[in-house]
Formats: sequence, C-alpha cells, structure tokens
Amino acid sequence: MLQGRPFVAMGVGWIAGILIATQTTVDARWWLVATVVCLLVGVGWIYYTGRGWAAVLLMIGLCMGAAHLMWTEARNYTDIPSGSVQGGETWRLEGIVVSPPEVDGDRGRWIVQVKQIEDTAGRTIDVDERLLVQKQFYQHEQKQATIKLKRGQILRFSARLQSPEPARNPGAFDYRTYLYHRGIHWIAEVDAMEVVDDSTSWRSGVDSLRSFLGERLEVIYPETTAGMIRGMLLGERKEVPPQVEEDFALLGLIHLLAISGLHVGIFVGCLFGGLQWSGMRRERAAAVTMLAIPIYVLLTGAGVPVVRAGMMGILALLALMLRRFSDSLSFLAVALVAMLIWNPYALFEVGFQLSFTVTAALLIAVRPLAHVFPFPWPRFNQLLAVTLTAQWASLPLILHHFREISLLSGLLNLAVVPVVSIAVIPVAFLALLLSLVHEGLAWLPALFSSWVLEQVVAVVHHIAAWNVGRLIVSPPSWGWIAAYAVTGAGLLMGFTGGPLLRRRLLPGALVMSLVLAWWAWLPAGWANAELRITFLDVGQGDCVVIETPANRVLVVDGGGNLPFFQEEWQQPRRDYEVGRDVVVRYLQYRGIRRIDEMVLSHGDADHIGGLRAVARRYPVERVIRNHHPPQSDMEAELMELLYARGAEVLVPQTGAEWELEPGIRWQFLHPGETLGTEPNNDSVVFLLTAFQQRILLTGDIEEEAERQLLRQWDLPPLDLMKVAHHGSRTSTAEEWLEQTRPQMAVISAGRNNRYGHPSPEVVERLGNHGVQLWRTDRDGAVTFILDETGWRVETMVEYE
Repeated sequence: MLQGRPFVAMGVGWIAGILIATQTTVDARWWLVATVVCLLVGVGWIYYTGRGWAAVLLMIGLCMGAAHLMWTEARNYTDIPSGSVQGGETWRLEGIVVSPPEVDGDRGRWIVQVKQIEDTAGRTIDVDERLLVQKQFYQHEQKQATIKLKRGQILRFSARLQSPEPARNPGAFDYRTYLYHRGIHWIAEVDAMEVVDDSTSWRSGVDSLRSFLGERLEVIYPETTAGMIRGMLLGERKEVPPQVEEDFALLGLIHLLAISGLHVGIFVGCLFGGLQWSGMRRERAAAVTMLAIPIYVLLTGAGVPVVRAGMMGILALLALMLRRFSDSLSFLAVALVAMLIWNPYALFEVGFQLSFTVTAALLIAVRPLAHVFPFPWPRFNQLLAVTLTAQWASLPLILHHFREISLLSGLLNLAVVPVVSIAVIPVAFLALLLSLVHEGLAWLPALFSSWVLEQVVAVVHHIAAWNVGRLIVSPPSWGWIAAYAVTGAGLLMGFTGGPLLRRRLLPGALVMSLVLAWWAWLPAGWANAELRITFLDVGQGDCVVIETPANRVLVVDGGGNLPFFQEEWQQPRRDYEVGRDVVVRYLQYRGIRRIDEMVLSHGDADHIGGLRAVARRYPVERVIRNHHPPQSDMEAELMELLYARGAEVLVPQTGAEWELEPGIRWQFLHPGETLGTEPNNDSVVFLLTAFQQRILLTGDIEEEAERQLLRQWDLPPLDLMKVAHHGSRTSTAEEWLEQTRPQMAVISAGRNNRYGHPSPEVVERLGNHGVQLWRTDRDGAVTFILDETGWRVETMVEYE
C-alpha cells in the first residue's frame, strides 16, 4: 500500500507522531533534531541500498508530527491569569468578531479575538487570544441585534470571565477540552455590548451569501423540508428538525443530514458533468469546478469532511487537467497531513476520525470486494461493497464515541443513500440554481425532491419508532480497536485474495471476529466483583445509578428539568433534557442494556422528570414507588409509559427486605401506608447492605420523616448516606446525625441553584460530626466503588 505513495507513508507517520507526543514531554526542538537525523540517516541508507524510502518517510513524518503538536501545545496558553478573574467582577473588552453568532432561543454565542481587557478600576491586561462570548437575551430586540453581528466587526462589551466547564459526568462531552483544541481558554458572559466599528471581512460576505441561498431554499421548499434541505446543501444542520435528527442518528443515517463528503462529491459531480454536458471541454470544466470547490467548502462552514473531500476533489481534477495518474489514497494522505498541520488536535475529534477512516477503507476495500460478490449487477455489487465497508470501518469509532449502533443501519444505508443521492440532493441543487433565475422554474424540482425526502423521513421515523435493533456496549478500548483493524484486514485479504490466503487467513480472522464481538458485548466491569454507586450531576435534582457485582442495575430517580415559562422567541430549538442528555448517556457509557429496578422516591419533577427518557430507551423490569397515586400529569404520563412497556410496579411494605443477589440486601424503611401532608416526607427510603457496609438513600425527607424513622427503627451506623433534600436546612437534623453517624455523605445539588442548596448550616453540621462530604455541585458526578477491600471514591471535577 505504501509502494509508490510517499504521502501515505508520511501521513501514517504523522498520525503516529502525534499519538506518541501526547504520551511524552519531549520538547519540539528535540523532535526537530530527530527529524534531521532521520533525514540524514535515511538518505544515506537509500543511497547505499536503493530501498527503504517508505520507512524513512514514515519516520520523518512521525518526528515532524510530534514536533508540530508540541510546538502547538507550547503556543496554546492564555495570557489571562486565572487569579485575576476569579472574583466574578465585570471586565471591559474589545475585539473582532471572528465567527458568526449561533443563536438558539434566549441564548447566543460567538467567538471574539480580544487584544486587551480592562477592569472597572482601570487595570488592564494585554492579551491576544480568542474568547467564547455568550449572552442571554432578556428582550427580543437583544436577540435580533446579536443575529445581525458579522465577522470582522469590532465589538466593545462588558463581561464576566469564567473557565469552561469540564465533563461533569462519566462519558459526558468535555467542553473544556473541546474549546482548548480551538485555542479558547475563557468564556465571557456578556452584560452589555456595542459595535464600535461596522467594517466587515470577506468572511462576512460568505455568511451573507449562505444566508441568501438559505432564504431562497425557504421560499421554494415547504416548511416541512426546507430546514433539512438547508442542512444537506449548505451545512446548516441547526435548521434540521430535532425529531428528524434524532431518528436519523438512531438509525445511523445522520451523515445524510449533515454536510459531508457525499454531498461534496455530488456537488462536484453535478457541476463537472453539467459543464461538460453544456459543451465545455473536459480540462476547462475541471478548472472551473476546481475554482468552485473552495467557494462551496467555505459556504458550507468548512467542516472536516467537507474540507477533506474538497481537497481530494481539487487534487483529482488537477491530475485530470495535467493528464496524470490519479491516486485517491495519496490525495487522502495529502489532505490528512495538511489538515493536521492546520490543527493537530483535529486527530482527537470524532468527525476527523470517521471521515478519514471510512474514506481510507472505501478506497482500499471497495474495488476488491465488489469483484468477489456473486450478484450479476456490477452497480449493486459496488453499492453493497461501499455499504459494508463503511459500516465495518465506522463501527469501532461509533462504539467508542457514541456507545450505541443500530443493527438496521447497514440495510437502511443500502436503501436510503441511493435515493437521497439521486433523487434529493442533485435535484435540490438544480432547484436552488433555477430559483436564482426565477422561482417558477424551481417549482417542479423542489416539489419532487421535497416529496421524496418526506417519504424517506416518514419511513425512517416509522422504523425508529419500533425501537428495535439497538446495540449498546461500553466504549471499547483502543487496544480492542487495533485488534479489530487487524482482523478487518485479515478478513479483507481472506475474502479477496487467492486460495492460499483464504486458507491461511480467513479461519483465524473469523474466529477473531467472534472473540471481539463477545468481548465488546461484555458489560463494563464484568470481571470486577464490586458494587458501583454513582451520584450523577443532574443539576438541581437527584439521580443515583447502582451497579451490582452480578450486573444488576438500579436507577434511583432521574433528575429533571424544573418547568418555567418562556415566550415563543425564548424557546430553544432543542431543549436540554436531563434524562436524555445526562442519564441515558451515562447508561450508554456503562454499556447498560436494561434496568432491573427503577426507584421513584417521590413525584417531584427534579426526581422523576428525567426517567421518561430512560423508560423510552431502556426496558425496565420493576418499578418501586410509594403509596401515593400520581400527583401530577408528569408522574401520570411516566407511570402510563412504564405500564405500557411491561414494567412490574411494586409498592413495598415498610420493613420489607429481600436479597438482590448473594451478599447484597436492601430493606425499605419508609414511607408507611399512611400518607403524609408533605410529599417530600413520603419519599421512599431504603437501606442497602453489601460487603458488610450500609448505604442509606433518603429521597427528599425532612425533619418530620427523620424523627419518624428514628422512632420506628434502630438505625445502625451508616457508611454512606445520601443527604436528604439536596442539603436543605429542613433536613439532616442534629438528632438524625447523632443516631445514624454516617462516615461518608453525598449532597446532590445544582451549581448556583436558586434555592441556595446545600444549606451552610447542614454543611457545617456534617463537618462537626466528622462526615466526609462530597457534593455534585462542586465535585460533579461522584462514584463510590465497594468491594471486599473497602471503598474507592472517584469524582469528575477536581475541587480546589
């Protein structure tokens, strides 16, 4: 594969260099010295032996890739001392708008290149860095003013600076790292702003053209499909309806809605073919198309797949013009090295990994696979080879990053991609082009492509509603992914090679495939005899996930969004939903496929609101709740959903005790059958005993229920206790602590919540009793791991 392909050798080395550099502290200068040494030694070796150039280029690429990453790391720092902005004071800033504003509901954000910041006392700090600017709108006029911002304008504003949030739950998106990879170290929360220089850059012209074309699509397409067409043609994925996006993502079809290499290929093919059809010579058509590609790449937002496909298209057209051999794998390697020079951190992002991995696999495997398929239709054989190769190549990365795939994805891609590629995207390009002449000319192609897209969306939604064929695994290690890649190569050579390769490679590769599938199917921690209790950071709410040594899963509450009124202009395109965005993602991260027990402590929204998303995505065997009938529409809808999904509902008697599995028992202590006047005091309270340790979960009980528990039960000293009611001063009384004597405790509360939880009195009281305390508002998610040797505690956020 490296023979005659110097850029491929260098690209492989460049990737290896970046990966090695992340595990070392070697300065960039030493890597440059190593590059020179490799060059000199390599030239001498090639001169005397006449071979080995591929290995030399690989080593040079390795050293240069490592040097470039370390050089980038040395320059990726902030000029703003963290101690100077920790007081929450307001700073005055001035900078250039370098990204178009992203506005959703009552929030907007964009990037500003700032040169100087000044505090209210006139103290200034000279800087030269990018800040992510965020603004909350309290009036519709503020939102409209932000939408009108353009790249190149100089903005003066007052803001409070804060450090980006790290991931606060296991498996969650790490926003701090994401911004760091873009050279952004601070978020500016804007109070007031004004444009002091209205001059714009050429990039704002690109933004204006994009908006203009998007408006043309809005005119010629109905509301039901206009947003999707804008996403497919112009990369404006925020215009895609959330439900459509969720359905396509669930079935592995999301690449059709987001601008990708497929769309660039269709654009290039339509333009190049159309120019030739109009009578233009092939070389001139290639030249015109080459000039159009960068414009289209910029117009669609210059995402990784688009840039990659655009560069490969330009190189292929250039080879055609010069009548040179066109080697797509070498063009891919050139694009890879160029993009890693521009930003070496791109290697760690899922879009980059998927784009280059799948493209490389297609270039290597499709042609030989298409020749071994037995069907008499060459086009179908090629389409089948493309689908199987893309599915196989993307599988490990999708499992690693998203932990879930649809077993229907391959079949659906085989059916849907040709329809969209032939009957939607090219026809939509034609409709857009004709609309620039006259809207009437675009009517027929817009009507046809819209109808086809509506049918596709309807079919996809119907299949997604079945909720079948979902495979959830815990994220595979990079070692597993490497073994998967070797196995894939063995399968390819075994199927497409001669009889000797088939005999030698195919049996071993097939056996290895089964071993890897079995290994991936095993749940996280399957070999560890431990109890894992995770208090998720769900904001102002409660959610506890308990995993037992026998892989039983208990979910105790699920957090929830507190309802508040918003006007229509304030409503975001897609609401943040704790159950879907936190709880379900954590369950996927842990490779959990079913819920054995779901405990509803009581009916408050901040405890059960997130459980609807869990119940929709996971089978639930048993639901445990108190004696209260549903107290709200939300609780009634949740119970109706759980009944419909076949869950058994159990209201345990006070004192009921049973064995979850050998060595683990739980006992329900509260509430009794008599209903209290305060719903919080009817929270389900249970004692879990494992490895001779006692864990008490308390819901939202207050002092009245605490006193009742103390009268009714002779509570033993506790090893771990969830502090009731988010640390409210109405709970965790002195008498309660004297009786229960917890060694460790957790408070589940939201950062900067409106209720002031946890109460300083409760925190002080716990400290006076020598309780070791963790808080989700401070520590993020907290995981307690218990085995025969004792406790281990893991937190997501390092508390200073």
